[in-house]
Amino acid sequence: HAFVDDINQRSSDGAFFRAILAVHEERYDDAQVYVETARRLLDPELTALVRESYNRAYRVIVRAQNLAELEEIVKYKQIRDEQKSSSIRAMWAARLNGCQHDVEVWQQILSVRALVVSPKEDIPTWLNFASLCRKSGRLALSLRVLSNLLGMDPTTLAPEDPLPVEYPMVT
Repeated sequence: HAFVDDINQRSSDGAFFRAILAVHEERYDDAQVYVETARRLLDPELTALVRESYNRAYRVIVRAQNLAELEEIVKYKQIRDEQKSSSIRAMWAARLNGCQHDVEVWQQILSVRALVVSPKEDIPTWLNFASLCRKSGRLALSLRVLSNLLGMDPTTLAPEDPLPVEYPMVT
């Protein structure tokens, strides 16, 4: 709360983070209002940046995607049908694969999705993210992702100790 309270509520970031907090606290109507506010505040920024260059506008486009996914997250949290939930997760996976393979972009998208799908529930995506981190020279972040998936830091193991086998895909 304290962090979000310090962000200007008349900024797209302020509205975005308030929407995330509202989703986390299951205040879905408030979340929708904040998403709409963030979208309205993001529009002039996106319009100006798109006129300059697509590359400069890309991060703002990702934020707009995050806003759309926040709305989908609200729906996801409210449905009880596994088939619909699975369909939404498949759509998110396809959308992520269409994004630039950039650590910051993926991290921003995955951190929002983590509101409803933990890394251990989406191991293939998080392994791809760890690989992207490694290829981008972000080794500490890659290790942190893998450690999170393993449930422990593998660098603390003695050479003769086995890795956990709870999630074989990770080891």
